[in-house]
Amino acid sequence: MASARLRISTFAAITALASTLLVAPAHAEPTPTAPPAPPPPTTTTTQPAQNPALTEDRLGAQATATPPVAPGQLGQIDPGRDGSPNIENKPSKAQPIAPLPALDPGPDGRVPVDRVPIAPSPPVTPSKLDLPLRPGQELVDATSAEALATLAKAGRTTPDGKPALDANALQPQVRSAQVVDPGRRATLQELIDALTSGNLPPPLPVDPLALLQQLPDGIPRITYRVCSESRTKAVSCSLTLPLGVPAIVDVTGDRTPDVLTDLVPVAAPGDIAAVVREITNLDREIALATNRLNVVNELLKDPLNVILHPELLVEKLDLERLLRDLGNTLQTKIEALLNLVHLGLGVVNLRLPTSEFAGRDLPAHVWAVYDLPTHKRLSVGFDGYRRGAGLPTAAIGVYTFAPLQVLRGIFDIKASVLQVGAASSLAVTAGLANVTDDNQGLPYDPTVASARFEPVPTVFTAHAFIDPGASDRDQRATVDAQVTTRTKLDVQVLSNSSAANRFDQLVVDQLPNTVSAALIRPRDGGDDIVDYTASDSINDVLFADFVYAGEQLDASVRAVAKNLPTQWRGALNSANDRVTLDYDSAGPLSSLDVSFFDRSPAIVLRGALRELPTVINVDANLPGRHVLFDANTPLGSAEVFVSKELGDYAPLDGDHATAVLSGTKLGASARVTGLRKIDVYFDQHPRGGTEFTPGGQPFVAAGVVDGKQKTRLDVSNLPATLGFDLDTVARRVQFNASSVVQRVKAAYVDTAAGPSAVAAINGLPQTVDVRYDLGDKPKVSYRASSAVPRAELFVSPQGVEQLDPIGHHYLSTALTDLPTEVDVLIDLPARHLDGTSSAALGTITAVARVPFAGRDYLAIGELTGVPARFDADFGDGLMRFRGLSGALAAARFSVTNHRGATMPAGQHVSAHYRQVTGDFDGSVSIRNLTLAEYARGPARQVANLRLDTDGQPVFVDADVVLAANGADDTRLAVTSRIDRLPTNLTLTIDLADGKLTYTGDKSIGLLADVHVGKVAALNGLGAPLFDNGVAVRARGCAEGTGCVKDDSPICTLFGRCLGLVGTIRLPGLPTALAVDLVGKEIELTGYTATAPLTAYLEISGLLPNLPRLEGQVSLDGLPSNVDLTVGPITVDGNPARVDVGYRASAPLGVLRVAAEADTQTSFGTLRARASIDKLPATVHVVGTFDARTTLGVHNSAPINEITAALSGVDAGYLSASANGVPADLDVVVDAPAKHFESSASSALGGITFRAARVPFGGREYQAFAQALNIPAKMTADWADGNFRFQSTSGAIGSAAFAVTNRAGATAPRGQHVAAHYNQGNGDLDASAAVGSLSLVAVAPKPDGVGFDMRSGDGTFAFDGDFLLGADNRYTAFGRVSLPSSLDVRYGDGKLSYRTDRPVGLLAEARVGKVAALGAIGQVPLYEHGIAAEARSCTGAGCARDDGPICSMLGKCFGLVSTVSLPGLPTVVEVDMAAKKIDVVGYRPPAGVPLDAYVRLDGLFDVAPYAAAKATLRGLPSPFDLHIGPFGFDQTDPNRAHDLQVQYTASGGIDVLELRAEANTTTPYGNLRGAADVHGVPSSLQVTGEFGKNSHVRVAANSPISMVNAHVTGMFGDGPASARARLTDVPACDAGPNAPCVDVDIKGTDERGNALKVPVITVVSAAAGLDAEAYVQGKFALAGDPLRLQTNDVFAKLLDLGEKVTVDIAENDIGTFSTRLRSEPSPTGSMLVGGSFVLKQTQALPIKEFEQNIVACGPIPILTLHVNDGHVQAPDVRIGGVYVVADGVRDMTIRPGLGYVAFGVEGTYDRFSMVAPDVHAQLDIDLSLQIEKFDQPLFPLYKFAFKTNPSDVYSGLRFHVFDMKKRTNAEFQVRIGPIPIAVYPDESSPGKLGYQIPADPGIAGITVLPPPNMGDPATRKFVFSFMDPGKVVDGQMRYLDGESAQLLDIAVSRAFSPFPPEGDSGGGPC
Repeated sequence: MASARLRISTFAAITALASTLLVAPAHAEPTPTAPPAPPPPTTTTTQPAQNPALTEDRLGAQATATPPVAPGQLGQIDPGRDGSPNIENKPSKAQPIAPLPALDPGPDGRVPVDRVPIAPSPPVTPSKLDLPLRPGQELVDATSAEALATLAKAGRTTPDGKPALDANALQPQVRSAQVVDPGRRATLQELIDALTSGNLPPPLPVDPLALLQQLPDGIPRITYRVCSESRTKAVSCSLTLPLGVPAIVDVTGDRTPDVLTDLVPVAAPGDIAAVVREITNLDREIALATNRLNVVNELLKDPLNVILHPELLVEKLDLERLLRDLGNTLQTKIEALLNLVHLGLGVVNLRLPTSEFAGRDLPAHVWAVYDLPTHKRLSVGFDGYRRGAGLPTAAIGVYTFAPLQVLRGIFDIKASVLQVGAASSLAVTAGLANVTDDNQGLPYDPTVASARFEPVPTVFTAHAFIDPGASDRDQRATVDAQVTTRTKLDVQVLSNSSAANRFDQLVVDQLPNTVSAALIRPRDGGDDIVDYTASDSINDVLFADFVYAGEQLDASVRAVAKNLPTQWRGALNSANDRVTLDYDSAGPLSSLDVSFFDRSPAIVLRGALRELPTVINVDANLPGRHVLFDANTPLGSAEVFVSKELGDYAPLDGDHATAVLSGTKLGASARVTGLRKIDVYFDQHPRGGTEFTPGGQPFVAAGVVDGKQKTRLDVSNLPATLGFDLDTVARRVQFNASSVVQRVKAAYVDTAAGPSAVAAINGLPQTVDVRYDLGDKPKVSYRASSAVPRAELFVSPQGVEQLDPIGHHYLSTALTDLPTEVDVLIDLPARHLDGTSSAALGTITAVARVPFAGRDYLAIGELTGVPARFDADFGDGLMRFRGLSGALAAARFSVTNHRGATMPAGQHVSAHYRQVTGDFDGSVSIRNLTLAEYARGPARQVANLRLDTDGQPVFVDADVVLAANGADDTRLAVTSRIDRLPTNLTLTIDLADGKLTYTGDKSIGLLADVHVGKVAALNGLGAPLFDNGVAVRARGCAEGTGCVKDDSPICTLFGRCLGLVGTIRLPGLPTALAVDLVGKEIELTGYTATAPLTAYLEISGLLPNLPRLEGQVSLDGLPSNVDLTVGPITVDGNPARVDVGYRASAPLGVLRVAAEADTQTSFGTLRARASIDKLPATVHVVGTFDARTTLGVHNSAPINEITAALSGVDAGYLSASANGVPADLDVVVDAPAKHFESSASSALGGITFRAARVPFGGREYQAFAQALNIPAKMTADWADGNFRFQSTSGAIGSAAFAVTNRAGATAPRGQHVAAHYNQGNGDLDASAAVGSLSLVAVAPKPDGVGFDMRSGDGTFAFDGDFLLGADNRYTAFGRVSLPSSLDVRYGDGKLSYRTDRPVGLLAEARVGKVAALGAIGQVPLYEHGIAAEARSCTGAGCARDDGPICSMLGKCFGLVSTVSLPGLPTVVEVDMAAKKIDVVGYRPPAGVPLDAYVRLDGLFDVAPYAAAKATLRGLPSPFDLHIGPFGFDQTDPNRAHDLQVQYTASGGIDVLELRAEANTTTPYGNLRGAADVHGVPSSLQVTGEFGKNSHVRVAANSPISMVNAHVTGMFGDGPASARARLTDVPACDAGPNAPCVDVDIKGTDERGNALKVPVITVVSAAAGLDAEAYVQGKFALAGDPLRLQTNDVFAKLLDLGEKVTVDIAENDIGTFSTRLRSEPSPTGSMLVGGSFVLKQTQALPIKEFEQNIVACGPIPILTLHVNDGHVQAPDVRIGGVYVVADGVRDMTIRPGLGYVAFGVEGTYDRFSMVAPDVHAQLDIDLSLQIEKFDQPLFPLYKFAFKTNPSDVYSGLRFHVFDMKKRTNAEFQVRIGPIPIAVYPDESSPGKLGYQIPADPGIAGITVLPPPNMGDPATRKFVFSFMDPGKVVDGQMRYLDGESAQLLDIAVSRAFSPFPPEGDSGGGPC
């Protein structure tokens, strides 16, 4: 038989094909075909036997070495945070000098005088005479509330307190169709029995029995009904009954008769019966005629009868005429009957013994209902239910009424009741209502009366008459009653209509046998009269009449009386704005409360009288302005409130009488006790009188008319008689009384037209007479019958009610201890006041405000301890006050004619006058006054005082403003306070000689301010007020308004008119003081200072060439009794110059001088300050300011300290200070020479000098110099970017100097040297500060900056920045522990630092083009390390030149570097080009790593960007270190991916970390590399070549703990990363060929073709090295139709031998074998792996082939035939598959044919293969069959296999074989259906079993030797993982038993990588 071999060139294709060889499951049916012919009976068939039991082992991970972690892509280098050394710069001391503040002597001050307004405080003022008004509505509301309370007590309100005035509440008014009561007509016998049982005493008012006997059927055509109600039965009525026929009624609803009720006419029965018989006869005749007419009409319907019997027509007419006549007669008879009936009706109510209530009270209400022909319904009855306790045994009620009156709305009802057997109370009810004219017969507009008796009299007669009135008749309501027994009567009448509801009630506590009450309201508005009479007196009686519209009370009359006499009468009239009330009675009435209300017209009255006289008359006559109350005897008390048209009224507490009239509205209130009469008129002449018994109570009488005319009289204690008269026309007030009154006050005002007046007297004598007069000579005259403690008077022609003391015209006077006669006169024309009295006055207080000469004048006089005579005079500029008859204990007099006037609060003299307005005020307030006077002249003011002040200060306040050309022009004013005032004081202001002086007879305390001059100059002008000193300000003014030139000294002292303000405060005033305005000096004589003395002067607009001059001098520590002259003070310009000095009679303490001048030079305003301590007798300070600035101080003796400063307004020019100053000192700042020099006559303690805005070369310079403990001389020079500072006469204790010509200059803090120079714009600043300094200099050099200094030890900061040319910058700054010399420079591509001794250094250098430096910005600043960045540049800021910055590297560049080396070596060099760093003599801090970082941008074409960072940890100390070169090759494009790290050091270090990266222009793209070395030797070299073939070499002079190299690059075919890690690296020689540590990863063969799997070789100088390598990328990528990608190849080796090689080569069967060798010693563990991706773009065809499976020698027993088919792997991914070999010396892994199976052999301890992740999608279409003897005639099995390409296989089951002959399958031979025998298939390799992973996270695993299988010493195995699994129903499903068995046959027979060993075969053999 032919055989064929399938060769597929890829691993994935073989995998797919091998999967198709895994035949169908054991029970699968053959591929469906046509049914074969039945086999011959002797045919023998063979089928695979039942699957043997599987040997399946679940394995965990067995690898010794785990796969290394993928290297991942390296990130960019993190160089750390950028930073710069913080040298704590601060602004350079050579700064602009702040301008001196404006000379501020302090706020302007005035004499602190507490001023108070000249404000009138009138001792007597009017008060509002308004009354406490209450709205009239309150009376209405009270009346309404009273009505509601009355209704509530009567039971006529709802639960929520609203009126309930439904008449049905007294007696339900029933309709015609009311519920029918099951009653019946009573028989004659029943009526007889009931009358007999009732036992009514004769005679009866009606005779129901006689009427029923005569008319058994009652009165025809007139009917009635009986209605009843009780607690157990609602209202119901009987059927209609003929009038007179009684009814049996069940009132309780128990169906048993309770009462017999009958309604009968009052007329005699015989009269009724006669009329009834006539009506009956007429009814009979009408019936006969009607019947005959009906017959005739029926006959006449036949026409024949009409023709034959015409008499029928005549008969018809006769009959019709007869019926009309009979009908008319009948109507007449009926009306006659009705007239008899309507005379009255009687209700008979008899209780029946059949009632269940027999023998006890029957609580029921029974009434008869009778309809009148006028559509009105009358109902009468007895109420023992609603208001009564029960029905009597028998009762007859007779009611008469006038039906015609009802038609007019008048109700006239009379009732008589006869009863026996009554309960405790009974109400008799009667109702009258209109009835609708329809079938319903509904009642409406009812009126119901209910009279309740308790106890119930046997006979009661009542008459109620109610007439609401009309236009032709009065309104009237009367109630009369008679009883046989005195009883409590409560009569209620309710009337309802659509317009209103009315309630009337009469309640009498003990009703006399006869009683009557009536109300009459005339229709024409006459008296409303309430009249009452009774047979006996009554304790309590109530009468009420209320009319409601809804819930609103519209009318009310209510009267309640106690101890009511048998007769009383009241009449009220309110017509024509007049209210009168007249009352008289038959006897005294204890109390009477009356209220009356009528909403239209709106009038309400409420009154209460107690202990009423029998006659009272009240009259409130509004038109007559009169109120009267008069009684025949004294009234206990009376109170009345009246309001008309809801006018306000004024109730007051206590006795009073008030009336308020507003238009037609009126309100009145009165309350009196013991009053018999009050009679008051309140018109324009108020007057009145009162009579009281016995008197003594307070009383108020007041009235208000239209809110304008008001009057009031207040009497504290009413005498028995009192009278008053206030006559404003006669200007006289009179009062008289029967006895002395404690206080009486009368007031009147007419607020509309005036006048107003108030007069009051305390201790009022029996007679008082006050007369007054107004005008320009106001006066008051008082006369009384006896002395008065106090008298008051206020009068005004205006209607003043609330006084405006500064707005109204008035006179207000009050006197105490008033004699019987007093006269006060104010003579305004003469400006004189005079006072005279009959005896000494206690006090006089008078305030008058009156018009005079077109102005309103206010005059105030207050005198205490007033003599009998006094006077005062006041004129223009003059004020005088005198006591004529003795000393004045205290006096005050003020007068003013304008508002806003003030005066000092204490003792004072003041006068103010303004000529242009005429405003004038003056005031004097003094004690023990002899003379107080003020006078003025044109240029002179004098104040004199002669008095004893009792030690209190005295104030002088004068201010006179004179006019020119009609405007304010000249002001003369002085304000002063004088303490310890002498008996004679003179203060003079004299402008003639330009001086202010004062004299006194003793030392006093003086505080004063003066304002003299033109107002234009004085406007806004003030002077400061010092604690001890003098201040003057003078200002000129331009001629014009307020500055009119005249001949006074004000305009002649200087060239211009002036205004002058001065202040003085001298607590111990010298005997003389002079302020010389002309000489610019201040002079004091004999002065002893109690505090520092200050003098201030300012002159503005008065001096030539000096618009303003200001100076202030203060002296402290003055000797006693010193004479001192300060000044003159000079400040000039051109050049600016200040000259200040003084002269004293003895050495002084401390002098401080401040000056300021507005010049007309370019300097404008100049300000100067100077201070001198321990002043000699003379001092002279001179300073100049220009390009050459000088300061000179020349004194009579040395000075402790001196300061001076000069400035303008916006900038300072000069500031200098010195201590320990010799007598002579000179300082020079020469800006043109760029030179500073100071020279003193002797050594200086210290000097500080500042100059600013020094002009030179078009620039302004600032300079600063300071030296302490300095020699006599020192200099400083600066020019061309150089700076030098030197002491020329010895070392300076400490020195500082700074100069700059630009803003924003800075310098380091502390000791430092700094220089900044911009050659392009000339900006310059330099600074130095050092202790023990002899020299400091800084200068730029061609390749850097040089510093030179000679100073002491310490930390020193340096800061140099030089911009030379256009864009070359040389900068270095930092901080160093101070050496003697320091050199920092850049040149030859190196940054260098050198010093003479090791120091600490923190520095930054910036060298190069400004564009590059700007692009770099900041670089990292390490705690311990060095960083440098360089960048090329072009364009702006990077002009190419021939300097080293552009020539060294062929490109212009900039370099920025930082150094932070706390133990700074003596030498540091950074070589940028060579990438080397040298550090010599370094002493690193313990525990702090050293970092070095370099970055190059754009400097090399091969690598436009490169950076590297090295970190060294665990450095020894001291330490020399040479790092480099390091990083990627940047010069050779072919080696741009090579990484090199090299260093040598004076000793080993713990850790070296390196990071490098480069962006190249080569195919390697961008590279990033990392190398870490732990246990770094003193010499180390790491080189690396990374790419598709990578090599790493590590050479060290001592063993290394670990070396890790990592590179990420972007190659042409994508990104890739590689990492190599070596641990336990042995030492080796550093030569290139010496045996060190080398790791090779070979990805291509010798021809450069990509290998499918890289070859890895590791060589070590000694055994024990651990190594791992990982290449992360894409390799061996094939094209269509098969895309195979090998990714992420890795290896890991533990305890390597000296040489380890991994070779992969193609073998003789076309697969690739892998050989692992370790020599000469074994490797502990070797791991090799990777990941693969297969994507087959098109199906691969499978050609027909066959393969012997079982054969006996050359005879094929079983042959596999595979037909044409295809296989395709759309997506197969195997992630991270790896093999591990432990204890390897030499081992080979050999794949079999088509990679279906793999063989392992060699010398090793253990081998394992792990596939963590498998994802396979397969498209396979195969068919096969197995034939016996390779003959189609003997087919044993057919199978067709087809996969779903969308199925995913994610598991692998490994089949494991060794080389021994074993049974791999069993076949059963059958003859027909009969099994004959089982033949096993035995072959080599022989199956050991299956292996699956125990961990579900692993796809597949095999371990060799397999645990618990075969011979453990065997090392040659075959395994296959072509048993794929997929997840089905949550479980991993592999091939079933039969399919797996066929795979085992295929592996052993066809796909084993090793040939069989021993004899194979079996079964049929």
